[in-house]
Amino acid sequence: MNSTDDKYWADYQSAGFSYSPRSGVHHYIEPDPSGQTTGVFPFAQPAGFVTAHNPGGPPIAKEVNDARHRELEAAVAALGHKFFLAQGGRHGRAHQETGLLILDVSPQFVNEMGVRFGQAAIYIWSATEFLLEACGGRDERKRSCSQGWKVNDISE
Repeated sequence: MNSTDDKYWADYQSAGFSYSPRSGVHHYIEPDPSGQTTGVFPFAQPAGFVTAHNPGGPPIAKEVNDARHRELEAAVAALGHKFFLAQGGRHGRAHQETGLLILDVSPQFVNEMGVRFGQAAIYIWSATEFLLEACGGRDERKRSCSQGWKVNDISE
């Protein structure tokens, strides 16, 4: 990880993501430092959140981020993985990054997608934990942070 990644690591530990499994239903998944899990984990296997926005940390043009997101979506779809569109960040905060919640995948696959799209970290959500993991090749410390999680229903 470079110094930009270090700057954001604490923010990553308190951020989550939101997704809509069907029209009118929105869930915000946030980490719980106590290690407790609150809510229902709705999938058979772990799911991973990754974005293609703002590689390396600093914001880039919306048009570039949108194009990078389309590339990520196409890459994941081409490999046959199911996913939901998702928004990463803290709910209610101005800065959110569009990404994908990829279903039934290994942490290694999500990490590889993060590396491919220049990300510092990815999230893995399972029945037992909310894992923040530094993307391989960018962090010689191989940082990770395992926490519990909460599912919050939100309205738009």
